[in-house]
Amino acid sequence: MTGRAWFPVFAVPALLSGCVPDLEAQSSGSEGTLGKADGEDLERRGYRDTVTCWGDEYRAIDLSPLSRLRIGPGAWDLDERLLRPFFSDGCSSAPDGWGRDPDASWQGCCVVHDTRYWLGGTEAEKRQADDALERCIADEGFPTTASVYAAAVEAFGGPNTFQLYRWGFGWNGTRAYGPLSQRERAQVVAIYGVEGDELSWLLASGDAPLERVCDPYDPAFNATSPEELVAYAYLRAWLPRPDVVDWARWGYFNLAYRELEIQLMDCPDRLTFRFDRDQATLLSVTKVCGLP
Repeated sequence: MTGRAWFPVFAVPALLSGCVPDLEAQSSGSEGTLGKADGEDLERRGYRDTVTCWGDEYRAIDLSPLSRLRIGPGAWDLDERLLRPFFSDGCSSAPDGWGRDPDASWQGCCVVHDTRYWLGGTEAEKRQADDALERCIADEGFPTTASVYAAAVEAFGGPNTFQLYRWGFGWNGTRAYGPLSQRERAQVVAIYGVEGDELSWLLASGDAPLERVCDPYDPAFNATSPEELVAYAYLRAWLPRPDVVDWARWGYFNLAYRELEIQLMDCPDRLTFRFDRDQATLLSVTKVCGLP
């Protein structure tokens, strides 16, 4: 078990699953889910292995809290709670269905559930999301699985955890139950241009990546160093277009300097920030990704 907290064996897979309430009404009464009706979309998006799957050196506890943040023009200050662009790992370490049978899958239910957990909100909204997850899986023909998943997310999916399956996991820190503030809603609109039910439908049926998270610990809870603050400010000022940090981590070091490696989503080249080991001053930056 790689998380930072212990959970009952039955709960861990279910917890990491992700059906946003009332999406049924927007899907023209089909199945009300992203289940069989949208199977081709899920197959197209597929799973991609995240960096946390590539061995012990890439464990989430070793990643920088800059991972997943929006960067470049329009990025927000690091001194406030930041919303990270949506992603879903489907049902995570829980089964997405039975084997490879597309007619025995509830992965879509997990994806839609993630769209509600990503943003967070009130405790009543979480109960609605969890109830919808149970209905969604049951409607796919798996009532027992639905009950197990629902019990797990109800018991362990609250906001006060360092895990990526928490209520409000899109924020780079814990967010207590409560309605979104105007400032928080502004971040939603800044990323996607819409909010509310329209946003939920966009996230669930759009091109947001499906990713396999091997370690549910959220690197956002790792301490942010002065050097990471410098790197964030540098990219915020000089990156020519908005992007998202796929992952960031500390790499090579010696007695004179150490290097912060950053991989962006839309730039294939890896950025390397070299800092003086003693004074934490920036020595050099690789001139890739359009940096001047």
